[in-house]
Amino acid sequence: MKPLSGVLAELVKGSQARVQAALPYHEKLEEIALSRPPAPDFAAALKSAVGLRLICEVKRASPSQGDIRPEADPVQVAQCYAQAGAAALSILTEPSRFGGGMDDLILVRRALPGLPVLRKDFIVHEVQLAQAVSAQAASALLMASVLEQDELGRLLAYACRLGLEPLVEVRGRQELAEALAVGARVIGVNNRNLTTLEVDLAATFELAGEVPEEAVLVSESGIQEPEQAKELRAAGVDAVLVGTSLMKADEPARLVRQLTEAGAGPRPERARGRC
Repeated sequence: MKPLSGVLAELVKGSQARVQAALPYHEKLEEIALSRPPAPDFAAALKSAVGLRLICEVKRASPSQGDIRPEADPVQVAQCYAQAGAAALSILTEPSRFGGGMDDLILVRRALPGLPVLRKDFIVHEVQLAQAVSAQAASALLMASVLEQDELGRLLAYACRLGLEPLVEVRGRQELAEALAVGARVIGVNNRNLTTLEVDLAATFELAGEVPEEAVLVSESGIQEPEQAKELRAAGVDAVLVGTSLMKADEPARLVRQLTEAGAGPRPERARGRC
């Protein structure tokens, strides 16, 4: 594990405690995971010649925002996203600061079996990936800011063995290099500084040209307006992960449609050096 501090260290510590509670069930979870039919293809859902794809997130709270919609029904929220054209769903399963849980993921997958679902959590051990696949998730978040390169590679390989396509999150060139070195195919650039919690889309623009054309590029955090979606598509982004702005919106379906329409059009080649 990389040296961590602040809120991120707290969240990872909580995740490690939940791992210890789950370890006795790892073998059984892996058995279930390997027996499941394949989930919808996460990477394929995010690549489109016709426009930017949206990963729409169910998130009741966050460390930067506090309570957002603590009473939210995950199935109702997810169905709203799906009807508006979401390409994939992200479900927060971290309980202490995000108000989520694996039950949310399970319920959403049962209600919307055709959409790929991302398990969004602080994943530090294989048992969490087995949990995700046993619940029929199509993807799970792996954070290069948390995991050393060898740990990232080990978890990525295990995920692939289970049929899971991880979203490998990076911030900065060093983390991107680590993700690419271990074979990540879906790269998420986090626009949020995990130390200060400040958000700046420049993080995506600065890295877009470094991401290979064959990889899927996702921009995460801070996407609120159609103009941002348009600019991100023009920079070569395949998909955006949108959570807080949708959970706060009076009409989330309308915002999903606006972002999708603004990001319409073929993806250009990623140009180096844009910032």
